[in-house]
Amino acid sequence: MTKVYLITGFLGAGKTTFLNHRLNQTQAKVGVLMNEFGKISMDTITVKKNDIDFLELKNGSIFCACLKDKFIEGLETLVKTDLDEIYIEGSGLADPSDMGKVVKVLTKLVGEDQFTFEGTVCLVDGLYFELELEKMVSVERQIAHCHHVLVNKVDLINEDKLKIIVEKIKAINPKVGITPISFGEVTFDEMDLTYYPIADEETTNTVDNKPKNIVIKFKVQPAIQQVRDFLVHMGSHFYRIKGFIEMDDMWYKVDLVNDTIDIVPYTVAEVDKEKSGYNQLVCLSSQGLASISHLAVTAEKDLAMLYTIEM
Repeated sequence: MTKVYLITGFLGAGKTTFLNHRLNQTQAKVGVLMNEFGKISMDTITVKKNDIDFLELKNGSIFCACLKDKFIEGLETLVKTDLDEIYIEGSGLADPSDMGKVVKVLTKLVGEDQFTFEGTVCLVDGLYFELELEKMVSVERQIAHCHHVLVNKVDLINEDKLKIIVEKIKAINPKVGITPISFGEVTFDEMDLTYYPIADEETTNTVDNKPKNIVIKFKVQPAIQQVRDFLVHMGSHFYRIKGFIEMDDMWYKVDLVNDTIDIVPYTVAEVDKEKSGYNQLVCLSSQGLASISHLAVTAEKDLAMLYTIEM
């Protein structure tokens, strides 16, 4: 019997970090289905894929009509592979309000004796949760339709702020269990994940509201300061910017979430350096054409002659 888990959480909350910790903890036969809104996935680069059955669905949400059929087909394939555990990582903007319907369709396809849906784990960014809750309906939906919330990055907030976050989560989902964590580190025993029925709603993920993705590909190595200046100027125009870039003859993992910029050294194997996904920034827009226009103007100023843009 295969155990199926869904991992949700807004952009930058720590879903992939949490998943990696889980993959390192378990000795089970594991499958991973990873979803990215963009055409290019950055998170798949960081997931440990040795001895793991891995499927990737890009350019939309698995809960949107644009990918839902492929999502169910992918799950069916993984379940029939006779795995012990399957982890689904939804995109940061995913609204999983109709996951129950997905489970019902999957049950009809493979039979109820082939898998159990163990529940949804939602990661919350302790630093930016209140801001994101005000701006994004998907944040509230992710909490309302989960079975356990992990409040991540509690090392960056105080007890008073944590208490406020817990109260707001409970107001949305009174039954949900909550565990404060840092760096995405927690065991399933510590979580005590317990499944309970949650009534489905229509998902808010549609083809019409799918955010735009812009990819900046570097032709020449930029300096770290150039990239940092560029990210500072992006402000609220983008939900998330991330990538793996060679700068000043070293490789770095680059990440922008809200106003937080992380540029940290990253080890890239020689055989991977020419693969798709490296030396580029994937930018998920929050304001459509206004975001694209802002990026084009800012890139010309901060990164002139170093890049090409793809949409």
